[in-house]
Amino acid sequence: MSHLLPVEGERTKLLEALAELVAHRGHATLVRAPILRPHPSHFPDAWSPDANGVRAMARRLMTHAGLGAFDVHITLYENEVQLQHTASVGGVGYSRHKEGAAAWFAGFDGATCLFGVDQEELEDVEQLAGGLAHEVAHAYRHVNGLEVEDRQHEEQLTDLTTIFLGFGLLTTNNTFRSRASGALMGSSTVHSWSVGGLGYLSPQVMSFLLAAQVVARGSEREEVRMLKRALRPTQAEAFGAALKLLEPEREALRGRLGVPPPLQWEALPPPMSLPDGVTREEGSARTTAAEPEAGEGRRGAIAFRVPESRAMLFGVLGLIAMLLIAIVYQSSWLLLLPVVGWWWGARYPDFYCSDSECNSLVRLTDSRCPGCGQLLVATLQTARERWDAEADYWRQHGGASAEQVALERELAEEARAAPPEPPVPQSGESTARIFFGVALRLVLVFGGFFAVCTGYFYFFGHA
Repeated sequence: MSHLLPVEGERTKLLEALAELVAHRGHATLVRAPILRPHPSHFPDAWSPDANGVRAMARRLMTHAGLGAFDVHITLYENEVQLQHTASVGGVGYSRHKEGAAAWFAGFDGATCLFGVDQEELEDVEQLAGGLAHEVAHAYRHVNGLEVEDRQHEEQLTDLTTIFLGFGLLTTNNTFRSRASGALMGSSTVHSWSVGGLGYLSPQVMSFLLAAQVVARGSEREEVRMLKRALRPTQAEAFGAALKLLEPEREALRGRLGVPPPLQWEALPPPMSLPDGVTREEGSARTTAAEPEAGEGRRGAIAFRVPESRAMLFGVLGLIAMLLIAIVYQSSWLLLLPVVGWWWGARYPDFYCSDSECNSLVRLTDSRCPGCGQLLVATLQTARERWDAEADYWRQHGGASAEQVALERELAEEARAAPPEPPVPQSGESTARIFFGVALRLVLVFGGFFAVCTGYFYFFGHA
């Protein structure tokens, strides 16, 4: 497992660098910002392989980084020569980057943030999202005065900043990518396979930093499983190894990062306003990405009503009722009470919001979740249907490309095929609480069985 993790000295330096960023910008973004996925729930704008599609994606990332007050201008380029010429014409510097970069940050022109994008990257939307996330992190560091002079160190710190901003899944997947393709040439089939990567930190380092963020915020089991499924195989393996290393020392990790206990967590900082003396000319804002209005929560996304059976609860209540009534009235018909209670609880379940960050109780008549404000578009039969249902919804409503729908279906199939994972303490859920829950279920099951058997022999023994 050691090859999946940075060496101990490097882990210490990484956590110190992340703690320094928390000291400068506060802990709220690290523990509260959503971890973005290449999914319509986080990128609801319809994709088009041109400057308008890239601009909508960049605007979405800028908004998540708190830079939504700035406009965005996108320049598409074909090669390195055109890139340098474009930057020199504008009279602004651009971020130094490794050969083959998907995108580049060219600074600010007043209230407009300038980006360039390699046209070849328009074919791989997921890789482009990771590349733009890195460049938006450059803009974030520039605006907040976090840049350092050393070029290589600044690029590494920018990768680390993507974790802090919630872009870690996008950029971690970009560190190592394998591709397979095939083509029919005459009567022969030609297959090709290639590997590559973007970014300045290794897959092990980025996976470790992403795991540190997840452990520090106490993410729920569902979110952790979702992140593992969304990560590429190499990164997912390293991410799992880092979780096993860090989870037993969650409180110590929070202390090292400068993150207070959850009850003291602050709300996300407000979006950054334009600097003094910088104004946006009327009509210059060309926003194509719809932004939620104040107080609307996460209404740009969708959710489902997920049933939760009450069979155990009503079965136990029926058993208790049977024992109480048997004190004054003895009849073999009382044995039906636990069965009827079990059937009633299974027939009429409670419904909850499918968003793991909300999980509020909802009614069948609710059109929006009362907790998070998301649109409730359907009622599922089981929680396992969520991923397929979400992919189907976006496909029918034109909000996702065929590639995105195919990816979601693939993730859903992997989730169904994967064996169930043992319970892991998350979101402040202690090992003692999990043990108590398991013990309580065992007591209810065996206690109910014993009570039914006792009642049966008691009634028929007196018959």
